[in-house]
Amino acid sequence: MKKTLLFTLIMFVVSTSIMAVTKTVWNLSTEPFISLVTSTGVFNANVTYTTEDGLTFQTDGRYAWNLKPDEKVQPEIDGVTYTHSITTVGGVNVAPGHFTLPYGGRYLAFDVAGDSEIAVLARSYNSSPAGKIVITDHEETFVDTIGRPTQGVAKWYTFSYFGGPTRLYIYPPRWTSGNCGVNFYAITATNVVPVEGEKTTWDFSDAEFSSMNLEGVFNNKQTYTTESLLSVIGNGSYGWTYRAPDNRVASLNYKGVQHPNSLEVPSGVAVSSDTRYFSFPVKGNSHIEVGVRSYNATPMGKLIITDNENLFLDTLAKYTLRDYVTTHSYVYQGPPATLKLMPSKWIDGNAGMNFYFISATNVGEVESSITENKYTAFVKFNQNELFNANNVDLEVCDISGQIVIRSNAATVNLRNLTSGVYIIRDIKSGNTMKILK
Repeated sequence: MKKTLLFTLIMFVVSTSIMAVTKTVWNLSTEPFISLVTSTGVFNANVTYTTEDGLTFQTDGRYAWNLKPDEKVQPEIDGVTYTHSITTVGGVNVAPGHFTLPYGGRYLAFDVAGDSEIAVLARSYNSSPAGKIVITDHEETFVDTIGRPTQGVAKWYTFSYFGGPTRLYIYPPRWTSGNCGVNFYAITATNVVPVEGEKTTWDFSDAEFSSMNLEGVFNNKQTYTTESLLSVIGNGSYGWTYRAPDNRVASLNYKGVQHPNSLEVPSGVAVSSDTRYFSFPVKGNSHIEVGVRSYNATPMGKLIITDNENLFLDTLAKYTLRDYVTTHSYVYQGPPATLKLMPSKWIDGNAGMNFYFISATNVGEVESSITENKYTAFVKFNQNELFNANNVDLEVCDISGQIVIRSNAATVNLRNLTSGVYIIRDIKSGNTMKILK
């Protein structure tokens, strides 16, 4: 009797947990996708598009996704007919400097808060060579093949992600010679981070910014903060260039809004620098979109996001193009913070960027007491050193989990570590933080 009761309780808990899982479904045969086929030309016009619930269709400004009725295969599965698909036509080349993630290319992306069950309904665009569907995370800590679909049959391909909050990328790589495109009909995922909160948009073509340019604010290297809390940081030595219009590219049209003007940093900024970056406060999780182009083709521009303490560093965009504007999205998952967007000096040469707009949700300040109660950093980081003011017993681990440093010194030198992702752990409390060196 006791065993039967225990089994019943276990099944109830499991069933309740399964029922509690929320699945997000992106069916390309339904709205808002099918109206985008002809009404705005979003996909055929080589423009990045982000849905209201967080799925990003990334392009590189040259090569588009092609969303249209699929005349070859219209699968009917579980009573649902999938009439439309989206394809890259050909396989995606990986961005220079990366083994896997095409930061500057075409991919599908969404953000999860943790473990996620993912399914992709797809077929191969060509029969020979066949398509291939790859998934990776933001730090490229894993690269897995979801499936190698065939041309004539569309079916579901599944993947289980286990890990912490991250952005997941799905794309058809150019893994062999020839045309290796994939047609996608639908994507589902559990534990997707919801896009919540009012959106604030800073359009650098607006009168507020053009009037500041007339007053010489940007070229005179001053810092300027808008009433809606965006700060454009200068330091008295290096400023921004305001281009009105930016005649090096065609005017950016994103979701029906023209963006002809840009704010330019012609060279990259060091992560530890106090000059030439954007900053804005958020009350917690924030969905961010940026319209940007690389100032130079070689080396490519790189846009990073971090906070005032540099407690985390993530790459938001990295690509070589300077003749095209692309938009990139990112979901910050964390406590209240002041976020920074920086065109990073990550390689020798000139790696600046031009910015056309920035948007973010959940913008605003919170009372300091709330911030302190929710989150207290146990160590600070400036790219080459950890500042351990409280002499916490620390472990520094590489992404494979191997301990590379143990220390409780007030300053821990990281200069001898190779570039990459590291996990910092407070041995006593078990608290961890992720850094990118």
